Amino acid sequence: PVLLDKHSRARFPMAAIMQVRGFGPITATVASNVANALKEAKFEVLDWWQFQHHGAGVLFAQVKAAGSQDTLKKKLLEVGKQCGVDLDLCPAQASTLVGDEALVTLTSSEDFPVSLLVELDTILSEHQCAITKIEPDLSGAEGGLKKLLLKLCCPAGTRLSTLFLGAPGASSKGLREVAWRHQAQIALRWSEHLPLLNGKSFAAFGLSELLDEDILAELFKDLGVSTSNGKDRLQAKKMEGHEALLKGKSASAVAKLVSKLKYAKGAKLTCYALKRMGCTLALVSEIALKSVADAVGKELGMDYINTRDMEVKDGVFTGEYAGELTDVKFRNADLLNIMAGREKIDLRNVVGVGVSDLPDEEQRELLENFGQILQLKPVGTGCSKDLSAVLYMLGMNSVEIDSLRKRRPLDQSEAAPNTSKAPAAKRRKVQLAGAKLAPGLYSRLLAAVPKTSTLGSVSQQSSEGGGVSLTFEFEEASAEAASRGLSASSGSEGYKMLPALKEGSCTSSGPVYLVTVVQQPALTIASLEQVLATFDKCKVEVLRTQKMTKAAFAGVQFSISLPAGSAPEQFSKELIATSKAAQIDISFQKDTIDRLTKRVVVFDMDSTLIQQEVIDELAKIAGVETAVKTITEAAMRGEIDFFESLKQRVALLKGHNAEKLFSAVKANIIFTPGAKKLCTALKRLGFKLAVISGGFLPVAKEVQAYLGLDYAFANTLEVDEATGLLTGKTFGPVVTPQRKRALLATIAGIEGCDLAQTIAVGDGANDIPMLHASGLGVAFCAKPKVQDVAEFRVNTLDLSTVLYLIGISEEASERLP
Repeated sequence: PVLLDKHSRARFPMAAIMQVRGFGPITATVASNVANALKEAKFEVLDWWQFQHHGAGVLFAQVKAAGSQDTLKKKLLEVGKQCGVDLDLCPAQASTLVGDEALVTLTSSEDFPVSLLVELDTILSEHQCAITKIEPDLSGAEGGLKKLLLKLCCPAGTRLSTLFLGAPGASSKGLREVAWRHQAQIALRWSEHLPLLNGKSFAAFGLSELLDEDILAELFKDLGVSTSNGKDRLQAKKMEGHEALLKGKSASAVAKLVSKLKYAKGAKLTCYALKRMGCTLALVSEIALKSVADAVGKELGMDYINTRDMEVKDGVFTGEYAGELTDVKFRNADLLNIMAGREKIDLRNVVGVGVSDLPDEEQRELLENFGQILQLKPVGTGCSKDLSAVLYMLGMNSVEIDSLRKRRPLDQSEAAPNTSKAPAAKRRKVQLAGAKLAPGLYSRLLAAVPKTSTLGSVSQQSSEGGGVSLTFEFEEASAEAASRGLSASSGSEGYKMLPALKEGSCTSSGPVYLVTVVQQPALTIASLEQVLATFDKCKVEVLRTQKMTKAAFAGVQFSISLPAGSAPEQFSKELIATSKAAQIDISFQKDTIDRLTKRVVVFDMDSTLIQQEVIDELAKIAGVETAVKTITEAAMRGEIDFFESLKQRVALLKGHNAEKLFSAVKANIIFTPGAKKLCTALKRLGFKLAVISGGFLPVAKEVQAYLGLDYAFANTLEVDEATGLLTGKTFGPVVTPQRKRALLATIAGIEGCDLAQTIAVGDGANDIPMLHASGLGVAFCAKPKVQDVAEFRVNTLDLSTVLYLIGISEEASERLP
């Protein structure tokens, strides 16, 4: 998190900004007391950030000085003493690190060795890159891969290919070599690339990665072909001359090969997950066995299959390639570029999955020009093959991947995952607190730690305001020696070791929930204190926070864990009460994979996408506003149903020129704030958008055109063809509440997704059925009756707030390709 960001610096001089820093077990009580102290001291909060992992926590709050700093500092020290945490108030400091942000993802089936972190940091420091954050997988799922996400600050001009592979033609090591030597998979990308997997993402796989066998070696074995004549296995795999080896051999062996294909562990799960998220998939292979590629592509749902084929005559291989221009070899970079262009997908949203058997120059080209190139460590080099590592590298956690695995029925070719749990090794956490970051920090801090030590997890949280927390989790057997080593080196780096954490401190378990809080123009300290007090009352543990707005501190999302035995429904009621008391928007939802797989959004039109009610606007122009209003009020009181009220109001428009009425209304449409911003972001994410309105189609079509929606449904007023006048009747099916619900389901079916993957947004009683049917139903500035029954409510007059509910911050939405 960048807490003292450029927006805060632009609004206030540096001298006016202070930072609250807290280290240790940051419970809900600690956070609530800190917020209360700030409220009493009348300090304005510019940002608030918390992180907690099994008791090792951090709290950073950027505040604008107002009252007595000495009084506040004294109060914070008292809170810290009472709660056993390190709390202080310090002047905010400008960051000394300047550069571009890159992300490194590490996965492994085992704990990460200390030597891996030291060697990676040594390479990074050689390029003046500093690690600014390390976050482990906090999901807590058993049986998955270990994962670490590292954020880097890289100086201008840094090339990812050099970091990853080493300098061209030089003997210097790259990050990949170090990770592979320690049996870890690694991915590297710029942070603005591929911010979220979505319907505008493209993933290409090599055939070798999808299968659990060397397909060429199997074919040679079945045909009795020897590759010992100077062609080693790697050369054969790269297709160098294999066509000549097959000359005169029976092509029927390929059909037998297809019948016994074995897929790599995690291949079907990975492709299923990416398809569910709307990604376009491609199979790109240099292995010229088209029938094999076709069979794999069909099984895994590939949208593109690109491979050559061997020429066959009279049932045997000729030793030549089939087709025209048999001497042409397709380049992977060209194929990815062409396929992405055909799908109108930005290259930053292209993922390539393949091993490192391409020429060095082509590897570097792919790394520099595409969103993420995942080079999995080849099988047979000490690393087991599990393609689910791709999902971890693309941002998913163990719980999300496990959820996908449970939803997808296993077939006979897949083994059920091993759910047996080995006894958990006893571990000890060591937390350091400091104020500065620099390249090579880990290689210096861990210099005296035994290199045989392993890390159950490691976490680094830092802010540009100057606070840094480092937490290492060592196995008990090596913890004492590791602690001594850190103690010896931390002082010279400006860090202090915090007291050992007590057993049972803030141990979260169970599912993670999300609480999203929005208040415009900014979230006040009084409102924040009420939210945190509710957390404290319900004994909630905050795992992390994310600022959702870009400039002012107007939106924040808390990832939380409820205490064992706590009912989510009861906590939701507490949040609703807090929302009403503080007059702020608060949403509460379980953090599941469903949030990442939404693909269709359906909107009401009147008082949702636009701020007017179309029937009222037509009535004004037609001079029947009072009569229409009377009918509307009767319908609101429940005296007449929706269909009858529509019939009576439409009858009052009889005899008016349809074109003139609708032209006047369309010329005066007032779009709801945030509507264009929301729809633009959703389209860039690959969502399909629809307006389903109880209003009228000419206006709905106008709204569709302006916002770039894919579908528009509304009522049609009957027009006399001879005169162009309205007849006072509707034509075709009326958009009733149940028709809205039915159209939502129909669109989902056409787009190939479940209702759980849909979002519905509306304000009126006629929207309730579709709100309930969708996976995420949002009552937007809605009538009281709708708010009472809706699961999610947004009362801020800004439709782009809906983005926060699917995990997309304002900054992320602006970075979308």
